[in-house]
Amino acid sequence: MSHKIRPENYRLGYLFDWKNDWYTHNINYSNFLIKNLKISEYLNRILYKNFLFLGDLTLKSNALKVLISLTCYPCKDSYKNTNWDLINHLCQLYFQKSVQINYYYRHTLLEHPNFITNWLCFLLEKEYDLKIILNQVKNFIKKTQENEYQINKKTQNFIRSKNFETTKKLIETKNFQANTSYRSSNSLHSSTRSETYSGNYYCSHCINSYDRFFSTKIVLLRGLKIIIRGRLHGLQNQISTVESIEIGTVPLQTKEHEILYSTRDFVTKYGVYGIQVWIFYN
Repeated sequence: MSHKIRPENYRLGYLFDWKNDWYTHNINYSNFLIKNLKISEYLNRILYKNFLFLGDLTLKSNALKVLISLTCYPCKDSYKNTNWDLINHLCQLYFQKSVQINYYYRHTLLEHPNFITNWLCFLLEKEYDLKIILNQVKNFIKKTQENEYQINKKTQNFIRSKNFETTKKLIETKNFQANTSYRSSNSLHSSTRSETYSGNYYCSHCINSYDRFFSTKIVLLRGLKIIIRGRLHGLQNQISTVESIEIGTVPLQTKEHEILYSTRDFVTKYGVYGIQVWIFYN
């Protein structure tokens, strides 16, 4: 029998590091760990009420100050009315020291699995049909893949045209070099070099927003897996059932790939739904 393990914990020390380690340097480890769990639950709940989905959350602390950095996805336009000063004040009362909150907005659901779990809970609250929701996820990913393919095709054509223009200019400069001085030919060569660099720089901006950047590496989305368990059809079904979709591949047994995982329980009048999301980056 295989032993189930959280994909992020399986890759700790190899690909990932601990996100929060501020509570490990204290003597009273258990109380500070409970504080970390409570502040993450509070921020997730208060941002969800303001139509913001919490993604990454990191905390750093010293004797005088607590630094909270988080990413969030705005679901509606009313997220602009969120009172960050009030959240900061409540965190200061909880930690009994000054708190600084740095928040960063993201604009695609595919950047973090927590965005997808919160989005599913948001739609299940409105009592949408689960199959319709999962089909929306499939169609959304297919559209992003088509857009990525078209963008890559345009960039390849752009690079080819730029390379053709630069080679043509280089040939012209070499033919013209016999009647010009060394300084003028050098300036022409530098201008063609800057044009090729601008073409390569343009390619880096064509990458979609759900791609992840780790230092100099570009990590692309390659697979998504969603599993929802519970009494999904209400009173008609007394036994819990499973609905799932899998797009692409999600290799859980290898350590070489970036796999992010998120889970959440959603309480309904028929019971508790268990939502699990895996996102595979390569």
